[in-house]
Amino acid sequence: MIRTSTFLLAAAMLAASCGSSEVSEPATTPEAPTTTEAATTTEAPTTTEAAPFVAEGPDQEEIVQNWDLTFGIGSFEDRAAALEDSAALEETIDSYVTAVKGFGSIELPVSTIEVNGESATVTFDVLGNGATMAADLTGEMIKVDGTWIVSRDSFCDAMKLARQSCPTDG
Repeated sequence: MIRTSTFLLAAAMLAASCGSSEVSEPATTPEAPTTTEAATTTEAPTTTEAAPFVAEGPDQEEIVQNWDLTFGIGSFEDRAAALEDSAALEETIDSYVTAVKGFGSIELPVSTIEVNGESATVTFDVLGNGATMAADLTGEMIKVDGTWIVSRDSFCDAMKLARQSCPTDG
């Protein structure tokens, strides 16, 4: 708006000065009305359209399967075998499932896995109703009796993000 008014004023002055050699009163232009508009911007939540993680081998396949099982909305019985110290975490699991159902959807998709012997570091994002809420977080899976399970510490760290608490004894 200011640039347009300045341009119109400069053009009017130029036109007035080009007409003749006589000295005349400076041309005046009516003032443009002043308006104030607040800029309105709304940022849409970031959505993740990344391709799903592609497991390389049976260890990574089992890690992804048990990670998804642990952080899905299934029952305690569904996830007990995929979580370290699951019996002590049953109340937390039930509370989490209830909270997620009330929220809509929460997903913790795996983006990378680094296996190092009997432990693996899982890099994941947190999606709430499809929008990225946190990115590039890490958790740990451990191999117990030949099965990859989510470590208690990683599960409880993720529960903190969902405002759920784990019992301190474990």
